[in-house]
Amino acid sequence: MLIIAYIVIGVLIVAGLAVLGRKREISEEEYEAMKGKQSHLGNALQQFQSFFEPGREHLKKAKEERVEENESGDPPKPGEPI
Repeated sequence: MLIIAYIVIGVLIVAGLAVLGRKREISEEEYEAMKGKQSHLGNALQQFQSFFEPGREHLKKAKEERVEENESGDPPKPGEPI
């Protein structure tokens, strides 16, 4: 009787992993909706982190400055981080 229970549990675990592991086809609209939500979630978590770690605010500003410089289209200067 115990062996049957282990077999049933094993089959359920394998079936669950198969369902979770399959690729899901999504439409372009669903992708855009998910992409926007992830961006908002990341921004919210970053604000939450800055509340508890105010010393890291300068890192965020430096990253934003690098992004603005990279948007100019000029190639990076020698020795400058990318």
